[in-house]
Amino acid sequence: MRKIFSVILILLSLLFCWTGNLEAAEQVQAGKMYKAIILDEANLLTPEEEQQLLQDVQPILPYGNVIFSTVRLKGRNFEKHSEDTYYKHFGNEPGVNFQIDMGNRKLTLSSSTAMDDVLRSERDTIVDNIYRMATNKQYYACASECFREIKAVLHNEEIAHDMKYITNGIFALIPLVTFFAVTRERAVA
Repeated sequence: MRKIFSVILILLSLLFCWTGNLEAAEQVQAGKMYKAIILDEANLLTPEEEQQLLQDVQPILPYGNVIFSTVRLKGRNFEKHSEDTYYKHFGNEPGVNFQIDMGNRKLTLSSSTAMDDVLRSERDTIVDNIYRMATNKQYYACASECFREIKAVLHNEEIAHDMKYITNGIFALIPLVTFFAVTRERAVA
């Protein structure tokens, strides 16, 4: 009975450790280039960094519009503000808005229509991957990395899933601990 229990735990840990490839299917409209804008109300970027960021987002523009916005909302709904900002500038066209809210100290990545279908499952991961740069006041690096990871997802490439790997590692240890506990119990008995 204990062997069956150990085998089941090992199989469950393997299931949790499985990491499938992204299946992002995005249709690019032939010849259509979307627009990129920077709305730096919180003055986090230098003019040179703004120009470089506009260059960094070029690989995303065949898929949809891009906004990088910085605000100081303090208590207001930062997620709704990000979505409203995108809608105000681009309506229902496909695209993405990466917003740094200095008032609430939050990063928000919102996307629209076709890009939402592709990015929805990866938005939290991308924000997790870049929050340390924002915490260290490396705002240009944070935004640039955000858009680099968006491009990777759109091109069906892997991005880092640090917390996913840590959690999977912990789940993988559970059956090993159980196995050693059962083995030790048998040795004592």
